[in-house]
Amino acid sequence: MFLHQWEADFAVWCSYKYLNSGPGGVGGLFVHWKHSGDPPVPQSSSVLLDPKYRRLAGWWGHDLLTRFQMGDGLFTPIPGAMGYRLSNTPVLLTESLRGSLEVFAEAGGMGPLRRKSVVLTTYLEMLLQHLNDPQLSLVTTSDYRRRGAQLSIVVGRGDLETDPKYLVKEIERKLERRGVIVDTRRGNALRVAPAPLYNSFVDVWLFVHLLKSVINQ
Repeated sequence: MFLHQWEADFAVWCSYKYLNSGPGGVGGLFVHWKHSGDPPVPQSSSVLLDPKYRRLAGWWGHDLLTRFQMGDGLFTPIPGAMGYRLSNTPVLLTESLRGSLEVFAEAGGMGPLRRKSVVLTTYLEMLLQHLNDPQLSLVTTSDYRRRGAQLSIVVGRGDLETDPKYLVKEIERKLERRGVIVDTRRGNALRVAPAPLYNSFVDVWLFVHLLKSVINQ
């Protein structure tokens, strides 16, 4: 992603899932550099609600040199996204994220991981299509440029009322007992996402083999 070049004003994202920081993990914030020069904001709750300031202001985002000075009452933000922080960072949550990012760095960063992810998910798609099973249908686009690692697979006709045999929750439980973790959604949809950081092509092959055996039981 090229948020700065795309002239995005702001962006936020989570880290608990694909960055493996765990439940409640800290999120991320991007602020375009053009917003870092916003004028100081008076420390008044009524003023802070004024849309022209377009920012939340907290002491952790205040300039380090004057943070603890009780002077003119002006909020002087640190340039960039740091000036948008409200309070101190939760240490334990940040450390879990840091540990995860170190593993990502050791794997070469997002470039090689994304390349592996494209091939891994394409391999999963190919194996599912090779099954040629009328009970399975892919609803995720086949264009790898418009998807991530995940594929959504509808089992049966997608009708929870008249297709009880293929309830995805039951399939999910059977797969879990065999060591495979998937996600489900209403409409008999299985969501499968081979993670390039730690899943292999053998894992993908085994999943498709297990899915076929579970459905045909």
